[in-house]
Amino acid sequence: MATMKHSCLFTRDIPIQVLKEILTPVVIRVREAEEEKVYQLLMTALDHCLVEYALQTEGNQLAAAKFLGVSRNTLRRKMRKYNVTSARQVLRAGLRIGHPVG
Repeated sequence: MATMKHSCLFTRDIPIQVLKEILTPVVIRVREAEEEKVYQLLMTALDHCLVEYALQTEGNQLAAAKFLGVSRNTLRRKMRKYNVTSARQVLRAGLRIGHPVG
């Protein structure tokens, strides 16, 4: 009986494969545009997206920071850097200036 070798795909492998599929056309476009500092450009864009995604935790900064594996202070610094506001911050700002919420 012949044995077959199976290539196992583990959960930890999926993000790399998916990222390669997503990033390949982006990197090609950046290269064609003759952009410099591709690494920094892509890492900044990814960092910004991750901060926004993490804050979908109903604006809970502590939960978002935990999800990202950073401190809350680091998350806040990134939020300022990318001008990202959490849902809770918007709600609090509205209440402070007397705007009705809803």
